[in-house]
Amino acid sequence: MAQWQNASPGARRGRQGGRSVDRRPPSRLRRSGLRGLRARRGAVMSILVALLGFVFIGMLGLSIDKGYTVLVSHQLQNAADAASLAGAARLREDVLLIRQAAMNIALENRAAGETVLLTDNPTNDPNGEIVIGLYDPATRVFTPSLTGRNAVKVVASRTEGSLRGPVDIFFGPVFGKDTVSISFAHYIGKSKYPRIHSKSMRISSN
Repeated sequence: MAQWQNASPGARRGRQGGRSVDRRPPSRLRRSGLRGLRARRGAVMSILVALLGFVFIGMLGLSIDKGYTVLVSHQLQNAADAASLAGAARLREDVLLIRQAAMNIALENRAAGETVLLTDNPTNDPNGEIVIGLYDPATRVFTPSLTGRNAVKVVASRTEGSLRGPVDIFFGPVFGKDTVSISFAHYIGKSKYPRIHSKSMRISSN
């Protein structure tokens, strides 16, 4: 070992069979190999940690957006419930008062940090946000009608076609989804008995 330590770097290398041979002691060769292996393992671990971190952040972002979407849908549900109840309370009055009552109560509710706006529907269009009509609880069919009315349908929406537009989400743009559309429809009315209730919800990403 002493002669290896005292030998010059040039003396530690020679040629064997026409090729260069590393004549360093085996212990030093092993240490050199271990250092290279550790360096490669460190590089691989760094890549894996970076990939796992990206996946974790993505999953966290999706969870936050999903929770926010559920929150806004509940807020729209509350607005639709309250607006349809206010309209149904005036079913015996003029249709203008029915729609106005629904719009006024909707304004007292908020969704995604903004007041809920309903579009007036003076023609009682079946696709409107405030529709007056007949609801059959047995068949669960709602028929728009201004005569013999017993129910009010209110659709509280945050979609491309609504006054407020779709809901902006936080991490969706990372995955190519900037907004989410939420629509909640609620039918409520008063016939003789029982009180009519029917709900439906639709959520889609944009």
